[in-house]
Amino acid sequence: MSTEDSSGKDVHAGVGLFISSTPDETRLTQPGTKPISVKVSSPFRIVLISDLAPEQKIDDWESGNHLHSIDRNGYGGLFNKLAPSVNVEIVDRSGATPENVGFVLHFRSLKDFSPKGIVSLIPAFSGLWSIRKSARELAAGRLTLDDFQAEIDRYGVDTHWSKKLVGALDKADTSSQPQPPPESLKPASENASLDHLFEMVNMGDGEEDDPSPPPGSPGALVDSLAAAAGSQASTVDTSALNGIIRDIEKHVSNRVDLILQNEAVRDLEARWRSLKFLLDHLDFRSNIFVDVLPAGSGDLAEAIHYQVVIAEHENRSGNPASLLVVDREFGYGKADVEALTEIAAAAESIQSPALCSLSPVFWGNESVTDLRTLPVIWQQLEKPDYLEWVKFTKTESAGYVSLAYPPVVLREANEGLAGNSSSIEASDTALFGAAAIAVVAIFASRFSETAWPTFTGGVGDHTLSDLLIWDGGASPSPLAAIYREEKNGELADSGITVLTAVHSRDQIQLYASPMVSKRIELEDEKATEKARQLRSLEAQLFISRIVHFLITEQNAINEQASLALAREYLETRLKSLLGIIHNPDSANYVGVIPVESTHGSAGPMLDVSVEAPPAILADPVGFRARIPFG
Repeated sequence: MSTEDSSGKDVHAGVGLFISSTPDETRLTQPGTKPISVKVSSPFRIVLISDLAPEQKIDDWESGNHLHSIDRNGYGGLFNKLAPSVNVEIVDRSGATPENVGFVLHFRSLKDFSPKGIVSLIPAFSGLWSIRKSARELAAGRLTLDDFQAEIDRYGVDTHWSKKLVGALDKADTSSQPQPPPESLKPASENASLDHLFEMVNMGDGEEDDPSPPPGSPGALVDSLAAAAGSQASTVDTSALNGIIRDIEKHVSNRVDLILQNEAVRDLEARWRSLKFLLDHLDFRSNIFVDVLPAGSGDLAEAIHYQVVIAEHENRSGNPASLLVVDREFGYGKADVEALTEIAAAAESIQSPALCSLSPVFWGNESVTDLRTLPVIWQQLEKPDYLEWVKFTKTESAGYVSLAYPPVVLREANEGLAGNSSSIEASDTALFGAAAIAVVAIFASRFSETAWPTFTGGVGDHTLSDLLIWDGGASPSPLAAIYREEKNGELADSGITVLTAVHSRDQIQLYASPMVSKRIELEDEKATEKARQLRSLEAQLFISRIVHFLITEQNAINEQASLALAREYLETRLKSLLGIIHNPDSANYVGVIPVESTHGSAGPMLDVSVEAPPAILADPVGFRARIPFG
């Protein structure tokens, strides 16, 4: 559209800015220049570092891109791509002597982290459980003995043994009754000989067994069962059959329980369930992005340096990281403090806060299910054991790290493998995830509503709903523990981001989100209050977004024809970012002052000041910087 009148004179000459609007976008035009778009898009990009594939080792973190961009629909694909596995060694004490048993588990989906899933991963267990199923069918009269033998032959049991087993169960077949086994081979009870029963299943990695197994071989179990057949009153000896079923249930259930209780298995399951928890609570339609970096504790510093810090400085992703989330719980020990120091340095380098979690052992609790009582926080932190921790909180970079607490429940305890059909009870417990995952989900939900991951209201406004309730604690809730107001305040004053909940409700709330840097006490009360306002995760997220925005706008600023136009451009863009472009009080929140080059100066600059308006942050958090021009 022309801005000239009939005489050819520009009707907007001398006008500072000309505003035009469409349903989709508002543009501000400086006469004689390109229009300034006020449609500002600043996504919320989460970089999650989690040990999702502990058996995969990266030799060179400097080369290649190990970040995986993912949304809710990409979860299964990432699981298949990383193919997580774990080496497990358990001590089975169900027999006469403890037995060390090792397994390599290759997980295919979250369903494998269950009793039935573990059975499906181990051929021997799968074979035994299939035999149990056929035995139950036989006991119910839905299979004949011939059908039963065909079934167990199909499951991999050697033909010689299966025939002897069927003969032992067939009370009408007197010719098949073997002699009682030697005393040393007799079962100690009706549920004994579990190891021999385990060996009945052919693993397929050895030569075919001799048709006449010697004493002490798996065939001895069949002899024992056959000898115990008893009278010939019925076609199928239900007593012997039920003994087989009980033996299998006890043997397999015990080992499956031990596997699911293994720390490495639970940790791996928690990390994958935490990722799913996060993805399920994000609205990817609202400009939210997630990049996952699989890295273990031993590789954490190197992985973050090359795959996050260097990548951010080189702007490989196009969108700066809004928040680093490390799915790991930290204690107060030297190794943990060193790792936190590395994370803090990385966060400071890229000007993005880092969110981690606090381990229950930080307070001396041995188990996540034993968190109902905590010591007096300030007294605990004054103990000599916390010296390294206290030193860390006094560093400048500690202001870039937030530690969340307490853990959040991810799933209930698994029921027993045999379900209600067996008296064998599972000893599994509920699974918990690091609190940071829930905290980032709360911030992301706020971003979906307002385009800012910040808060303006009270604690009740910072919620996450529709969560699983764990009833194993003193107060049923989605958290491992709920604390009183005073204790939550103690935690927050000590630099801990605190989650809380209401008894028996499927909601968690963000009580406070301070950074771990030491509590600030200044002589001037107003200065102290202002410093504390900056010591929060929402304040750091606000400042981080402003910093990243200014960095991305640098080229466009330099392209302006003059320092005055650069000032107009940046001021307009900042007001648009804050959502105050039409606010008559916008000058109270954004100020851009041109500073001409003087003798000895580096050149013309823009002196920028930004303060969060009440619609973004309840506290008046401010930011100042000087941007070079030209």
